Amino acid sequence: MRNLIRTHDWSASPLRPTELWPQTLRTLTAMMLDSNQPMFVAWGSQRTLLYNDAYATILADRHPGALGRDFLEVWHEIRQDLLPLVEQVYRGEPVRMDDIALVMERRGQPEETHFSFFYSPVRDETGTVAGLFCACSETTRQVLAGQRLRESEERMRLAFAAGRLAPWEWDIGSGRVTWSGDLEAATGLEEQGFGGTYEAFLAVVHPADRSGVEAALRRALAGEAEYAAEFRMVRPDGSVRWTSTRGLVVRDRAGFPMRMIGYDADITERRRADERLGASEERFRSFAENSTDVLWIADAANGRLEYLSPAYEAIWGEPRERVMADLRRWAELVHPEDRERAREGLPRLLAGQTCIQEYRIVRPCDGAVRWIRDTGFPVRDGSGGVERVAGIAQDITDIKAAEAAHRESEAKFQAIANSIDQMIWSTRPDGYHDYYNQRWYDYTGVPEGSTDGEGWNGMFHPDDRERAWATWRHCLATGEPYHIEYRLRHRSGEYRWVIGRAQCVRDEEGRITRWYGTCTDIDDLKRTADELHRTSALLRLIGDSTPDMIYAKDRESRVLYANAAVRRTIGRPIEEILGRSDRDWAPSIEEAERIIANDRRVMETGDTFDVDEAFTGPDGETRYYRSVKSPLRDPTGAIIGLVGVTSDMTERRRAEERERLLAREVDHRAKNLLAVVQSVVQLTRGDDIAAFTDAVTGRIRSLARAHSLLAASRWEGADLRHLIEEELAPFRGQDSSRIRINGPAIRLRPEAAQALALVIHELTTNAAKYGALSAAGGRLDVTWALAVAGEEDGRLGLRWQERGGPSVAPPTRRGFGATIMRASVERQLQGKVTLDWNRDGLLCEMTIPAEQVTSQTFTGRKGNGKERTSLRGQAVEVRGQRILVLEDQAPIAVQIEEALVQVGCTVVGPASRIVDAMDLLYGAGADAALLDVDVAGDRSFGVADILAAKRIPFAFVTGFDASSFLPERFTGVPVLAKPFAATELISTVERLIRAGAVGTRLDRNHAEGEDSKLDPAKR
Repeated sequence: MRNLIRTHDWSASPLRPTELWPQTLRTLTAMMLDSNQPMFVAWGSQRTLLYNDAYATILADRHPGALGRDFLEVWHEIRQDLLPLVEQVYRGEPVRMDDIALVMERRGQPEETHFSFFYSPVRDETGTVAGLFCACSETTRQVLAGQRLRESEERMRLAFAAGRLAPWEWDIGSGRVTWSGDLEAATGLEEQGFGGTYEAFLAVVHPADRSGVEAALRRALAGEAEYAAEFRMVRPDGSVRWTSTRGLVVRDRAGFPMRMIGYDADITERRRADERLGASEERFRSFAENSTDVLWIADAANGRLEYLSPAYEAIWGEPRERVMADLRRWAELVHPEDRERAREGLPRLLAGQTCIQEYRIVRPCDGAVRWIRDTGFPVRDGSGGVERVAGIAQDITDIKAAEAAHRESEAKFQAIANSIDQMIWSTRPDGYHDYYNQRWYDYTGVPEGSTDGEGWNGMFHPDDRERAWATWRHCLATGEPYHIEYRLRHRSGEYRWVIGRAQCVRDEEGRITRWYGTCTDIDDLKRTADELHRTSALLRLIGDSTPDMIYAKDRESRVLYANAAVRRTIGRPIEEILGRSDRDWAPSIEEAERIIANDRRVMETGDTFDVDEAFTGPDGETRYYRSVKSPLRDPTGAIIGLVGVTSDMTERRRAEERERLLAREVDHRAKNLLAVVQSVVQLTRGDDIAAFTDAVTGRIRSLARAHSLLAASRWEGADLRHLIEEELAPFRGQDSSRIRINGPAIRLRPEAAQALALVIHELTTNAAKYGALSAAGGRLDVTWALAVAGEEDGRLGLRWQERGGPSVAPPTRRGFGATIMRASVERQLQGKVTLDWNRDGLLCEMTIPAEQVTSQTFTGRKGNGKERTSLRGQAVEVRGQRILVLEDQAPIAVQIEEALVQVGCTVVGPASRIVDAMDLLYGAGADAALLDVDVAGDRSFGVADILAAKRIPFAFVTGFDASSFLPERFTGVPVLAKPFAATELISTVERLIRAGAVGTRLDRNHAEGEDSKLDPAKR
C-alpha cells in the first residue's frame, strides 16, 4: 500500500499531492501503513479513503480501486447504514462497533468474516474535525477457532457457550474501576463487593499473570495496541477462572487517555476446551496410528505430506518414507488406466472442495491390484484460506468384489424375474412401490414407471380398491404377511382375478427394510374352482337327494363319507357317524358283523360285490337292502377302503310278494270266472239252440265287459257308471233321454264288479224282452248313492226303476235272472235285493256293503279323515302354470299333455325317465308336478323328495293300490287313480296349484331334514 499511495495520482483528488497534505494526515498515514492491524482514514469533506495492507484484505475485490475514492461510495451497498455514523464522527463523537459480520469475497469465494471497528474523529491544527480514523480488529480467526473446536470435539456445541460478557470501565484520572454485577458474580465478589480501584483489580488477577496484564494495559495507554489479554482470576474461595478482556482507550482532544471501557468474558470453559482439544489431537494420533484406513495430511503450499498413517504400508505394500519424501511416488503406484483421473483430485482440494475418488493401485511388492476410495478435504487457516489438505484412503477391494457379485446376482435376478409367469414387485419400508418386473408391464400393458408409488391401486377393480388398500395399510403397520385376492386390469381391458402375496424383510434390529411381493393370475383357476364348487354342490345335492345310501369307508369299515340317506337310515347326525362303524349303531353285533364281513370281502379281493343286507333302524323296523360295494384305491392303486351304494329294497320285496300274491289271485279269479261261465252255461235255459246261444253269449259278453273294465284298472276295481253304461249302450239309440243314469263316482271291487255285471245284464235283458226297453215309450231310471246309516255301516244303494212299458206281473217261477241276482247280491256280496213287479214297471232295489266299494274320491294311503286330501274345491286359474309330467306309458303321457294344453298349462316334459325329470326340474323348474309311480321298473320317490324339498306341490298318478306302496313320508300326497277322466286330471292340477308351497303336507321330520339337504338355495 505504501507504494500505491506514493505512486497514486493525487493531483485530481481533493487531497492534492502528498507534499501538500497536512502534517496530521501524513503522520496518521505513516502510522497506519506501519501497522499490521486493519486501519483506514477517511479525510476531508469528500471522505477520501486511505488504508493499509491489512485493510485491503477486507476490501477484497474493491481493492485497489477503493484508494482515493469516497469512503461511502466504496461501501455503497451499506451507505445508508454508514452515513449516520460518519456524520456522528465528523461532529467529533467517536463511534465503536464490535464483532461486525461481513460477507467478503476472498479468493473468488464469498466468505463470512467478523470485525470490530472504532471510528475516531481526527482534528487538524485548528482543532476542526478533518476526517475520521478507524482501527479494525478481525475476529474471524477466533470464531473459526471456536468452530474448529466444536467440530473436532462435539461438532455441535461451542466450547465456551457458557461464557458470559461482563462490561467494565476504568477512569484513568481518578483510578476508579467500575465492574458490572455480572463481572462481580463471575469473580465471586457479588456479596463483599469489588473494591473499585485499580489495585483491587490487580489483586484479583492471578500472581503469575499480573505482569502480563499490566504490560498489556501500558501498551494500550500508549496507543501501541488495543487492550486485549487472557489471564486467570482468583475467586475468594480459591478457585481460578480464566477471563478474556478487551478494552478501548478513550482519549481527549489532545490524545491523552482519559478512560478505558471494555468487557471481560469468562473463557474458563474455552481454556478447558483447548486442553481437551490437545487431548483430542493426541487421541486422533492414537486413532490414526491404529486405524486400518490410511489417514494423510499434506501442506497445501508445497504439496509435501506432513503425516501418513502406518496403514499405508499394509495397503500399498511399501514403506511410508518413500511417498512422504516425494508425493510423485503416489501417482506412480496408481493404475495407469486411473492415473489421469486420480490426479484431478489435488486441484479441487486446493480450490477448497471436498473430493471423493475411487482408483486402483498396483502394489510394488507383489503386483496385486487393490481398489482405493480416497476422501480428501481442505483444512483452512483463520482467514479461510486452504493451508492443508487431508484425507482418508480406504481399501475397498472387497467392497468392489461384493458389488460385482451383487451386480451379477442382480442380473441373474432380473433374468429370472422376467422369465417367470408371476408378476414380481418390491416396495420401500413405507410401502412406496419402486420395482416391477417385466412381466407386470407385459400383463397390464401400462408404461414403465406409471404404477410406481401409489399408482398401483388404480389398476384394481373399483369394487376391490378400498379393500386392497386397507389390507396393505394394515400389513405396513403390523409387518404381517400380505395375502389378498382381487381383480386386476389386464392389458385387454378386462379385469382378471389375481392373488397378491408379500413378505417383509427385516434388519438385525427387527426394522422392516423392504417388502417383496408377487401377483399370480388365478382367473382361470378361480373360474374352474367356481365351476367345481357348483358341480360339487350339485353332486352333493344329487347325493343328498337320492333315497339310496352313498358312503365311503376305510380299511376298518369306519365311515369316511355319508349322504343324507345314510343319516336318515341310521338316525344319527353326521358327526356321530364319521369315523365310526356299524358296530356303533347296529342293534346287534351279529347284524353289524354280517355287514362288515361283506366290506372285508370287497377290500380283500379287490372285486365289486352286489349283496343283500338287512339293517334294523332306530324305530326297530328291519328293512332289506341291496348294496353294491367297490374297492377305494389311492393314486398308487392300493386299496384304502371302499365306496358303496345301498338301495332300500324293502318296498320292492313287498311289491314282489304282492305280485306273487297277484299271480295267485289272477289264477284264482280266472278259475272263478271259468266257474261262473260254467254255471251260466249250465243254468241257462232256452226254447231252442238259437235262444240258448243268444242267452249264453249275452251273459258271457257281460262278464267280458266287466273283465275289460277290471283289466283296464289293473284289477283295482271297475267304475259303476261305466259298467251300467256299457250294458245299456245298445238300447239308448237316438233318444238317449229314455234312459237316465245318475249317481256319484263309485269304484267297485273286482268281485263286486263281476257280480253286478251279471245282475245288470239280467235286468237289461229282462227289460229288453218284457219291460220298459221293449216298448218305444218305455223309460228307465238307474240311480245309486252311498247311504250312511252309521260310522261303520255305510252301504251302496242301487235303484232300477222301469216305466212306460208293458204291464208286468210277478213271475210264476224263479228263472236264471232272479237266481243269479239273489246269488250274486245276497250270497256273494252279502247285500240285499228286492223286486217289486208293479203294473207300471219293475222296481229293483239293491244294497251292497261299503267294503265292496274301493273308493268314491280316492286320496291315497288309508288313514283317518284328517289325513285325506280332497281334490275338490273352487276353481283356480291354471293357465300359464308349468306342470312337470313324469310318465313312461306313451298313450297316457299324450293323454295328460293334451288335457293340460287344452286348459292353457305349459307342460314341462313329458319325461319318460327319472333322470330326465331331474334335469328338467333343475333346468326349467315347475309350479306343480304329476308323477307316475312305476317308471320303467323304478320308483319316482327320489323326484318326489326333491319336489318336497323345493316346496313344489305334486300328485302321484298310478293304477296301484296306494295303500300298499306309498312310503310313510308321502302320507297325504294326492293320488290320481288310473284310468281317469280329463276332468279328474284338471281337478287334481287345480288343487295342487291352490295348495301352493304347502300342498304336499309332508311329515315334519322329513320336511325339515330333507329341505335343508336337498334345496341348493338353503345351503
